[in-house]
Amino acid sequence: SASDAAVFSHVPEVSGLISIDTLLAAVGDIELQAKNNITFNDALDAGTKSITARAGGSIDVNAPLTTQGRAILLHANDPSAGSLNTNGTVNINSKLSSGNGTITLEGASINIGDVDGGAIDSNGGFINLTADAISIGGAVTAGAGDVTVTANQIQIDGIVNASDVLLSSTGDIRIGDAFSETIANTVGSTAGVV
Repeated sequence: SASDAAVFSHVPEVSGLISIDTLLAAVGDIELQAKNNITFNDALDAGTKSITARAGGSIDVNAPLTTQGRAILLHANDPSAGSLNTNGTVNINSKLSSGNGTITLEGASINIGDVDGGAIDSNGGFINLTADAISIGGAVTAGAGDVTVTANQIQIDGIVNASDVLLSSTGDIRIGDAFSETIANTVGSTAGVV
């Protein structure tokens, strides 16, 4: 049943591919759960459905994920998977776009690549990134929304464009030249370790 599928322990242990057509035909929002890894290799335009992916291992986004004003949640290293992989990483290798919906990425680590047209664009929605280590190599754009980055180690070599950017770390925050140029006029930052 639909309520059983909402709990990791009730999901059958299968390995394989799920077609985009199958996901779009589902009634309600799109939610994927895996005890190991989830990989998006085909573009998914969910329209007015939200996209949630929870994995005990890693989540790789190799094709665009899009919603129209709905949330995108990608949670690698999810403890509710029952087979926690302490190295579960969210890898963004293609664009995430939420059309003003909130984008949340969580995992042991998050790697945001340098993607043509920008890696993450919430068009005014909030962007929340939480992990032990976060590397932002591509553009993260929230427009009028805020970007919150919480990690033990933060490396920013890409561009972060938002109303407000909050960086919270118990370790180093390393800022490269591209990000420094975007915030220099507002807070006088320079490249290096903060």
